[in-house]
Amino acid sequence: MLGNATAADHDGQITLVNIFEDSTFGLGGPYPYWWGWFNWPWWWHHFNGVGRTAWTVKLEPAQPVELGYQWHYYWR
Repeated sequence: MLGNATAADHDGQITLVNIFEDSTFGLGGPYPYWWGWFNWPWWWHHFNGVGRTAWTVKLEPAQPVELGYQWHYYWR
């Protein structure tokens, strides 16, 4: 996710992604294919990170599970 993850229910694991070193974030390069579609302001990387939230839950047949998280994102 673009922004800063702050909470995840169901014991979700929150990690900050280093977009320059994590090859799973931008397959085929340091950035995802859509990164160049935007003109990122100079201050964006200072205030916003890139996060990943992952859950390990047991899924029961025909029973929905809602996985919730909270995050914030700064923009001018």
